[in-house]
Amino acid sequence: MKSEEELWVKQVVLGGPDAENAFKAISVRYGPKLYSQIFRIIQNEAISKDVLQNVFIKVWRNLSSFKQESNLYTWMYRIARNETLNYLEKEKRRTGVDMDDSMIEIVAGHNGLDNLTEQEIWDSLHAAIAT
Repeated sequence: MKSEEELWVKQVVLGGPDAENAFKAISVRYGPKLYSQIFRIIQNEAISKDVLQNVFIKVWRNLSSFKQESNLYTWMYRIARNETLNYLEKEKRRTGVDMDDSMIEIVAGHNGLDNLTEQEIWDSLHAAIAT
């Protein structure tokens, strides 16, 4: 199996007519396993497929730097893991709500708010966001 992987890597790196078929063979062999690993973390089919696509783009672009010190799957797994964690980090930043005092403004005429202290408003706001 290792010699088959080495041949695929060589064909992709050299380019030419065999590169596409070799990369297809790599994706057919390892795609389902990588998808499974990604899905276990993300728990969303569509997003897992997107992350897997990004993994294969990175593999295609960086296969020439693969040193063959480990199995091809191990190298691809590391890329998949990093892509998955990068996605989660980006999603966390995108959906994260970071509140600071300058973002809170009490609008005049709201009797319920007029009777509360700034801390009570702050606590109510955080309670509402948490639910």
